[in-house]
Amino acid sequence: MKGLDFMKNSFDQLMLSRRWTEEYLDHIDDMLPCELAHMDELCNILHDYKGKEVVIYPDFDCDGVMAGVILYAGLNELGFKAHLHVPIPSEGYGMQPNQIHAIRKQYPNAELMITCDQGITEFGGIECANKDGFVVVVTDHHEPKQGALPSAATIVDPWREDDPCEFKEICGATVAWKVLTAYANKFADNGKKRAIKQLVVFAAIGTVSDCMLMLNNNRDIVRRGIASMKQISQNGITLLDFPKGTSPEYLTVFKGLSALIDVLDFENMLQKITEDTFGYVIAPMVNSVKRLGKDLSIVFNVFLKADVSCAEQMFELNQERQRLTKEQYAQIMASAQLFAPYVYLAETTGGMAGLLANKIMSETGMPTVVLYKTENGFAGSGRSPEWCNLKRILLDGEFSVGGHANSFGVRHVESIKLVSQMYDVIKDNVAYLLRNQEHTTPTYDVLLTQDSNFTEVMLVLSILAPFGRGFEKPTYLFETTKDHVKEIKHMGKEKQHTKIVLDNDMELIAWNTNIEELPNTIKWAGMPSINEFMGKKTNQIVGNLII
Repeated sequence: MKGLDFMKNSFDQLMLSRRWTEEYLDHIDDMLPCELAHMDELCNILHDYKGKEVVIYPDFDCDGVMAGVILYAGLNELGFKAHLHVPIPSEGYGMQPNQIHAIRKQYPNAELMITCDQGITEFGGIECANKDGFVVVVTDHHEPKQGALPSAATIVDPWREDDPCEFKEICGATVAWKVLTAYANKFADNGKKRAIKQLVVFAAIGTVSDCMLMLNNNRDIVRRGIASMKQISQNGITLLDFPKGTSPEYLTVFKGLSALIDVLDFENMLQKITEDTFGYVIAPMVNSVKRLGKDLSIVFNVFLKADVSCAEQMFELNQERQRLTKEQYAQIMASAQLFAPYVYLAETTGGMAGLLANKIMSETGMPTVVLYKTENGFAGSGRSPEWCNLKRILLDGEFSVGGHANSFGVRHVESIKLVSQMYDVIKDNVAYLLRNQEHTTPTYDVLLTQDSNFTEVMLVLSILAPFGRGFEKPTYLFETTKDHVKEIKHMGKEKQHTKIVLDNDMELIAWNTNIEELPNTIKWAGMPSINEFMGKKTNQIVGNLII
């Protein structure tokens, strides 16, 4: 990887701890073949309906929203009369018959329905849509059910058994973007091709939000998305390429993205735009709407109407979501949990269960399921670290789950007896994995001291970025002694944050942690940065004290 030759300190430590080779780093940016099967067939079907009404049926997580926005903007820009259905999470995942009937009533002249981030397993939903007079084409990135496919006119999905795509780890938004790219390359002029190309920013948000592998093709998509976000943040949409005759729908989608960026900038959430902006800022805001049971029109109207008030509402809902997560997590930890550390019972909702499972997993390092009571038993969500495919474990145990290997929903557990069986299944499998696979406690890639060259550290990070699943951000351990501490400050309205200032003006920052006393030897785990304010640069590590 270019640019790293002269950095022989933190980079050498990183190479050693990660067991990277120069050859490995040279190839993680390689673009692998990803020509999706049945793409030409789908493009031809689409072309038959050009100028006619088309309905887009997206999933309702962040990836699904981004896929829907891509298709809405792109199809209208390419000459279709595209409508975007706003799904109703409370009615369940997938294509719901009630919603399909409502779509038919709302758009009586529409003949074509295109799904995004869903469809590959929607046998009943597609059959219902067919009966309601829709021709259905599917764009998805999930795995089919044991090779079987629903009765859609055609299906584009990298996980089809007959798909030759070598790089299958793409999100639903990327599949949607590739469909439009293929259509534009076949039927559109150069101006429209450039317009479709610009929609990559939404594919980048979907890629990070859905935790796709941050390797090969996805690295290119995310880098391009970050560049686009930076451009819009600095200049608005004035420097984007809007060809003559740009559709109002396409233009409004980018105005909406610009409005969202303005809200984040006002809230001081965009000090630096990276892949973390997609994964830890935008995605939680988008997902907070469904998690709190609110109308998804709040999210979609940011992009379909460029509604600034909706962007502000998303931010406020995410703040509420953070508060509820903290509160409900404390309640779980304070209650008797018979099936810990793998299965937890909580007074929560479907929207919050996944967040709680993720927080518990991050604390315990163990695969985690959080269940809540329903009318007929229990439902919830599961999260697991990379070394444990918890979804497969539960499927093999004949539990009803759906989603990705390490992030999924638990649809229905009938009784507390089955909850106990779920615990036993997970416990036995984890015990086997820990006995037979390499699984060690966390270590740190790079050791830093007050004498470390932070400029070099930050250059290494910028060259290696973007980071994500499969290419995780390096971990850093900073060591010093108590006699180098100049001051301990507490920040925030409730003095809930801590800033430790060292004698060289370096700062150790812990959010939502009040630290009063320090040991003689200070070990601080976190992420280094260089903060610049009024011309002064300060080395910082945001993290926490290791006790």
